[in-house]
Amino acid sequence: MDENETMDPEIIKGLFDQGLMGIETSADHGGAESSFTAAVIAIEELAKIDPSVSVMCDVHNTLVNTIFRTYATKEQQDKYLPLLSGSQLGSFCLSEPVSGSDAFALQTRAEKKGDHWVINGSKMWITNSKEAEIVFPRIRNGGPIQGIQGHHLLRR
Repeated sequence: MDENETMDPEIIKGLFDQGLMGIETSADHGGAESSFTAAVIAIEELAKIDPSVSVMCDVHNTLVNTIFRTYATKEQQDKYLPLLSGSQLGSFCLSEPVSGSDAFALQTRAEKKGDHWVINGSKMWITNSKEAEIVFPRIRNGGPIQGIQGHHLLRR
């Protein structure tokens, strides 16, 4: 990150080119098919040079990619994991002005309207927000909060 708080696109491209953006993702989906320990070591080494780059890599690998590997359908995995391992940065949007990062107090909601969803609410302090092409807003999808709420995927 430079003094203007801008990430050089070549740094992001370099992370993808070096295989650092799909560390635990299977080779079938363009990843390195390595371990969580390998991801931690890579992120720790990046932090020695530039903490902002390490956070970018960490959020992408341990939040965004993990959500896809764990919860996505096979079709979603086949579509998005190669992009997330190869060229498109992901972002996880949790924090809100009122609830902070308390996932059980989120105010942002999604409502099904015909064949699409309408999302109302605000997010802030979003890691990778300027550069991400695949965005996961953590939102409530109706009704009172009862346990874990759904994640919704947005593409720019």
